[in-house]
Amino acid sequence: MSGTKQLQLLNAIASATRNGKIRWEVAPDASQTYRAKIGSKWVNIAQKDPAEPAEPDTYDYELSILDENRNLIDSFSDTELFDLFETHFRETNTRPYKTMRDIYFSASRYASGADTAIDEIINALDDGLPF
Repeated sequence: MSGTKQLQLLNAIASATRNGKIRWEVAPDASQTYRAKIGSKWVNIAQKDPAEPAEPDTYDYELSILDENRNLIDSFSDTELFDLFETHFRETNTRPYKTMRDIYFSASRYASGADTAIDEIINALDDGLPF
């Protein structure tokens, strides 16, 4: 894997997720995984237990691309990307771990409706509704 396209995809998904352009949902067939249909493909973001945990409560993140029939096309983890582009990440002080973790937690909030619920409560309070 050269990783260049995967890194480009990761950054595009991160940007689209931050801007609310991706409709994430819970993946019914996998634990700790969210999915979104983008074009004719499915993208999954999963939180995984690391093979060798560096610290307690740390996870690896994996992004997978599936076809219309949900057959795996490609997948990569934050650790794989870091290994491929270590110099780039050190020079730019960025980490694929943080980017993938942010996507995962944003997908979780979108899928659960947390941000929508908070907005609804804030709007109700702004309208003067009592507690």
